[in-house]
Amino acid sequence: MKPTSIIFLIVSVLLVIGGFATVGVAKQLAASEGIVLTDEASEDGSGYVYTYDYSQDSIGRITVNVKEADINIIGGAEKPYIELVNFSEGMYEFSSTNRILTVNNNTDLSSPANIASLAMSFKGLRGFVNYYNLGGLPKIVNIYLCDANPVKIVDCTAETGNVIIEDCDTATDYNVTIGTGDFAAENVSTTSALNLVITDGDAKLDDCDITKLAAELKNGSLDATAQFGKVDASLTAGDFNYNCYGILGLTNLSLFSNVGKITVDGVDHGGYLENNDVPTENIIDVDIAAGDINIISMVPRG
Repeated sequence: MKPTSIIFLIVSVLLVIGGFATVGVAKQLAASEGIVLTDEASEDGSGYVYTYDYSQDSIGRITVNVKEADINIIGGAEKPYIELVNFSEGMYEFSSTNRILTVNNNTDLSSPANIASLAMSFKGLRGFVNYYNLGGLPKIVNIYLCDANPVKIVDCTAETGNVIIEDCDTATDYNVTIGTGDFAAENVSTTSALNLVITDGDAKLDDCDITKLAAELKNGSLDATAQFGKVDASLTAGDFNYNCYGILGLTNLSLFSNVGKITVDGVDHGGYLENNDVPTENIIDVDIAAGDINIISMVPRG
């Protein structure tokens, strides 16, 4: 590392440490004088919210990458916008360029780069105090989708946190990666794909119509009441439960469980079942190392 870079980092660290050391004293002095030192959370308890309306940006892709936060994707909004709840300045990057809206955050101050980022964004004592106050509050990213401004791709990555998609009816590809946390989708319809990767957590889909589901779960189960055109699922330790809106006889099956059993419409097939005789590209392909596969035919989705 260059000497100038080392000096810059040292100065940044000193600024941050000095700022936090001042917080306690400043808050006490401000309180004694009846002065409000920090921005207050909204009265409804929703926290500190930054809102960005992207209706004029012609956004084709939204990418969110967070270290520790929940992500909610909500359809049916009157206008498209995104909310960042309880994110302090200097600890997230927000950009809208080339039709891509990007949100990145890292709340880890053990990294010199992140300390430098906080120092560079310094906007007075209020900035330090707001970071201090926001440290223990849950962070949330809310993405509101609008039918009039469809987004082709939504990428969501959370090292720790839950991801929810609800009430979405646009031809959008959803790419979701979760380290530790759960995934849920309700009333979601897309002629595109849902690509799901979870290291430690469960997935639940309810009342969904998705052309292609690709799911990889390391430690968790997948439960779905839905209609899928194609399914490609791989689970290391967990069950695959699928209540299928449709006729299974019109879908090819490739099912394998190394340690577990396969049940289709109440019939036990042991650990392996394959049927590739149906003249269609639709297939349910599930491979499980340890867990059961249970698939049930239901009345087609209305």
